[in-house]
Amino acid sequence: MTQQYAERATAAAPRGARNADLRDLVTILEDHRNRKLDVVAPASALSFRDGNVQVEGIERQITEDGVTDVDGTYRPTAVADEGIADKLKIPVAYLRRMRAENVPLLDENVNAWLRQEPDRRFMLRALRGDSAPGAAPAEGVARALMSDSYKVMDNLDILLAALDGVQKSGHPTNVTGCDLTDRRM
Repeated sequence: MTQQYAERATAAAPRGARNADLRDLVTILEDHRNRKLDVVAPASALSFRDGNVQVEGIERQITEDGVTDVDGTYRPTAVADEGIADKLKIPVAYLRRMRAENVPLLDENVNAWLRQEPDRRFMLRALRGDSAPGAAPAEGVARALMSDSYKVMDNLDILLAALDGVQKSGHPTNVTGCDLTDRRM
């Protein structure tokens, strides 16, 4: 049974690209932008259940795109697990072992450390799950758990700014391949 959780966790990564063309990279980044959720939350609003991050009690976000429900379930990527381990001072190898072999123990460990400092604030970077209008929110992806002092940087904004700079330089450029992973673009 616990192997199933480990497989789900490793399959949680948002869609990336290897040696993609520029158009495909932009399509992926536009999808990420439409589903992204960057929220600063106290530890008291976070918990682990079945190896997933649960967010409860956070006000909806109001943006130019509309109102976004923050509360929900987010399956951590390997990068998010590393951030969780770092922020809660749990050895990452132990966290990975709990995820692979004993998910209830993982939940208990993370929840116990979150309860130690309920007012401590974190930034959760996530992608909302795809859900039909009026349906319950689908499981999303927790991309990272970081200090609340981080600033939000959007990969699409960075790409467009870099391309604009290259164009303004007048230097002839040909993009032959783009990579996008959980860690970098």
